[in-house]
Amino acid sequence: MLESLNDSSYLEPPKYSRDYVYRCDICDEEIFEGDSCYEIDSLIYCPECMEMHFKLTAISTDMEGYLSDLEHEDITE
Repeated sequence: MLESLNDSSYLEPPKYSRDYVYRCDICDEEIFEGDSCYEIDSLIYCPECMEMHFKLTAISTDMEGYLSDLEHEDITE
């Protein structure tokens, strides 16, 4: 009976294994319930890939606009 009083294993929280909900389509990182993720055109992005993907898109788009402005600079003046 004294052995059961010293047994503190019942005080430890149960061990749960988390299953991922989504997987990032770019880097294959597992995205768990409660983690942030983005879905665009049925593609799932983790926050890191989302930031990198759209930064590159914004930079390349901005660069194309800048270069086209340089080509047609004489027309606007």
